[in-house]
Amino acid sequence: MEFKLPLERHKEHNMVVHGWTDFIYDKGSWTSLNTGVFLIEQALPGKHPL
Repeated sequence: MEFKLPLERHKEHNMVVHGWTDFIYDKGSWTSLNTGVFLIEQALPGKHPL
C-alpha cells in the first residue's frame, strides 16, 4: 500500500496539522489537535517547490 500526501489540497498553507475542526473552533479545545502527524513546508510565499 502506498500513501501519497494530498499536497494539492494544502498548497496555500505552510503548516498542516490534523485535528477536529468542531472541537478546535467551536469549543476552543486545543487538546483536540493531533501533533503526531503534521506537515511543515518551507517555501517562500508564492513559490511552491513542487
